Amino acid sequence: MKVSLVKNISDDQIIRDWSLTKEDRSFLLKISKKYRSYVAVQLCCLKIYGRFSNQLSDLSHEVIFYINNQLDLPTALQVIKPERKATYLEYRKLIFGHLNFSKFDNSSKDLLQHWIAEKGSLSLHAEDLCEEAKYYLISKRIILPSKDQLQRFINSICSNYHQSIFEKVNSQIGVLCRKVRNFR
Repeated sequence: MKVSLVKNISDDQIIRDWSLTKEDRSFLLKISKKYRSYVAVQLCCLKIYGRFSNQLSDLSHEVIFYINNQLDLPTALQVIKPERKATYLEYRKLIFGHLNFSKFDNSSKDLLQHWIAEKGSLSLHAEDLCEEAKYYLISKRIILPSKDQLQRFINSICSNYHQSIFEKVNSQIGVLCRKVRNFR
């Protein structure tokens, strides 16, 4: 999953998106100093984008400086990713637990489908609905699926909705036709 990390970013954006809470800093103290800024970046990415980033080389130096400053770490130009897959996976699991995020599963799909129906958003274009769904899922602390997976799910919901509308209109046409025949 690709997360775009903006190179040119304002100070206000850095503070808004990359500030760590007291709880975050406390959590990060449990992480090896070598990977602390990596885990902090991934923690912020999950909060902001609803997923982790594999594009750490795209991260602004100002963001890295800001994060390291919050963690009292030395200034660095890059974030060091764990080399061992087990370490990498363990950090992901810890971040999920710390932020209380859950996977996009059947329960999440039901929740999203209910939200779409309740919101009455099916009149929106599927792409617009997909964008709104991303923010909704992040607000519910659900890890975003891939863009394609989310788009397919939204398209399926829209297709089912449009099919049900078509069936209702079709049945009403049948009722009207019978009434017209009976009227003659």
